This record gives sequence, structure tokens and C-alpha cells, in this order.
Amino acid sequence: RFSEGGGQSDAQPEMRETIFIGTDAVKEAKKVYGDSITPEMESLIIDEGFSTQPYRDTKGNVTVGVGQTDTFANMSFPDVYKIKAEQAASTINNWEDVPSNVKEAIISSNYRGDWLRSVKTINLFNQGRYEEAANEFLNNADYRQAKRDKTGIAARFERTADAIRSMSKK
Repeated sequence: RFSEGGGQSDAQPEMRETIFIGTDAVKEAKKVYGDSITPEMESLIIDEGFSTQPYRDTKGNVTVGVGQTDTFANMSFPDVYKIKAEQAASTINNWEDVPSNVKEAIISSNYRGDWLRSVKTINLFNQGRYEEAANEFLNNADYRQAKRDKTGIAARFERTADAIRSMSKK
């Protein structure tokens, strides 16, 4: 599945979109990046989608690849993923002991830009106060807007919160 669109204005070059979603996005990303796509990356590609052509995201940012904007638009997805994963890991005490499903959720949230903005969530997580951390993560204007708009971003926030809560059960 994919969507196509396009448009032209005097201020912008024409952008013809082909955005692949779900497992189709993973297939297309593997055509470009081959074996460098790991199972952890596949989860993020499913969340973000994939395009080899520039398009405007929901906030109007010119985006390419796996939701890559700004300086990341000129980098390979595996390189961006590595940076975002290392950023996320650096915020969590004993990252190596965190279950893989929780790591994936945190990396996904960091990739989207939500994790580092929630210092209180990170502090609560590191204190082992996982229920409070999950609730704090959802105390977010982007989450509330996504709920109102009924976008997939809300479900992504909720998956991260659920993954954080699962730490209480381990």
C-alpha cells in the first residue's frame, strides 16, 4: 500500500510522494539498505513508513527515507537509527538489562523526538517508578492532539507507555 500525491508551488520544488507503509515499507527499505536492516529497525520502519522521495510530514517538514528530516535527511537510515538508539540508551541506567520490547519502544519514541523531551519520564523510569513514568509519558500535548485527531501516533505513544508499564511486571 502506498499513497501518491504531489504538488508544486513557486517556493518549493515539485514533490512527488510515494510513501510505503507497514511491511511494504520494510520491503522497500531493504531494497535500499539490504542486510543492514535489523529486526529492531523493521519495527521502526513499520511505525514511520518509507519513501525514497521527499514529502511533507504531518508537521509540514520535508521528509525522506524513514521519517528523516533536517540534517538526518542526508544520512542513511541505519546511521540515523544508530544515533537515535545510542541517545536513548544514554538516558537509561542499566540499558543492557532492559527487555528488547521496551528498548524498541523507547528508541521509536526517541526517533520521533518524544523521549528526550520528557525528562520527568526518564527520571521516573530510572527510579523504577514505571507506572508513573508511563503516565507521565502520556502527559504530552502531541499525544493529546493525536488522540483528538485519531492518528497512529497516539497508538505509538500508548505502545511506549505499555512497554514502560511492563517493566513493573518483570
